[in-house]
Amino acid sequence: MMKPVVIIGAGQAGSQAAVSLRQFGWKGGIILIGEENYAPYQRPPLSKKFLEGDLPFERLLLKPETYYQTSEIGLRKSVRVEAINPEEKTVSLSNGEVVEFSSAIIATGTTPRRLPDDEIDGAFYLRSVADSLALQDRIVDGAKIVVIGAGYIGLEVAATARKRGASVTVIEAAPRIMARVTGDFISGYIQQYHEKQGVEFRMPHIVNELMSENGKLISCKLDNGDEIDADIAVIGIGVLPCDELAASASIECDNGIKVDENCRTNQPDIYAAGDCTNHYNEHFAVQVRLESVHNAIEQGKTAAAAIVGDEKPYRQAPWFWSDQFDLKIQSVGINAGHDDVFAFEDPEKNAVSAFYFKNEALLAVDAINRPADYLAVRKLLQDKVPISRADIETANGDLKTLLSKKPS
Repeated sequence: MMKPVVIIGAGQAGSQAAVSLRQFGWKGGIILIGEENYAPYQRPPLSKKFLEGDLPFERLLLKPETYYQTSEIGLRKSVRVEAINPEEKTVSLSNGEVVEFSSAIIATGTTPRRLPDDEIDGAFYLRSVADSLALQDRIVDGAKIVVIGAGYIGLEVAATARKRGASVTVIEAAPRIMARVTGDFISGYIQQYHEKQGVEFRMPHIVNELMSENGKLISCKLDNGDEIDADIAVIGIGVLPCDELAASASIECDNGIKVDENCRTNQPDIYAAGDCTNHYNEHFAVQVRLESVHNAIEQGKTAAAAIVGDEKPYRQAPWFWSDQFDLKIQSVGINAGHDDVFAFEDPEKNAVSAFYFKNEALLAVDAINRPADYLAVRKLLQDKVPISRADIETANGDLKTLLSKKPS
């Protein structure tokens, strides 16, 4: 009897891998193992529509729970994989069960970087439905919210909190917001927009101590000695890949689980997908670990395709998005190492795009309320069409004119 495919992690990548295995014709068993007591769900809305209270839980689900039953996917909830044995092809579960596999996919995601002494009432991280529900009850009109970290999640929470009537102070260690993912121009644009909505920023500063009284947060003490009053603090200072399970099974890891273009690890019949992986991106000639829904979905598909013997190598230009107030921020490409930036701006529509170049070649775009720019650059990068700054300037805001250019 054929042994099942075991998928470790029931998030976006793990769920997609299970769905794709069935779509690609896998007839054997599939066991999808998750630590939470929920069917697989979307995480991006946790800091936006779900946190606002505008999205019911049912609409978070990636598939209705009945789908897994009708598709004969064994969904194991509230259980954790504690060990992988590559030689015996087994996984050991937290309930004492040992499960054999023909192939395994590790899709364990990430875990938040934590502040010391954070186990007090009022200190929150936002990674799960339970976290978002708990925050909903605390982000209310008049509440004093401190957001620690000005990345995507921190700024999305800041925007949501202001919409709900809370006062918001964002503390960031870098000299500008979103420094890891965007350039100076877009950082400044988004910060100014937040400030117009009443968000206050303190940069560059770190939180030295979460101050508490009777076990409850009362303020955040900064490195310069200032204390900022806080009813709650939402901590979003980055994440770490959950690769300890893989490393303990002699799977090669380096800032994530190292995989090839078919999501294979160095251990036979063991694959990995999603935020926990580190792969070589041929579009930008870099080794990279991506934290995005797009990456999770596509690597889930790729791992499933490899298992059924129909390889579909993962060779895509990465893309990302964020909603903050009425700004829809869409990015594609990797701007690391850029040496030139060109921007279009339409103040009446709160719309702007920043294009990043290196050696005159287009690397990436950040588009705010300009979806056509994002879609055009996404296609151009994916098709490896060489685009220069002169091409962008000549297009004069209408990038559709560039789509007829031929790949190099």
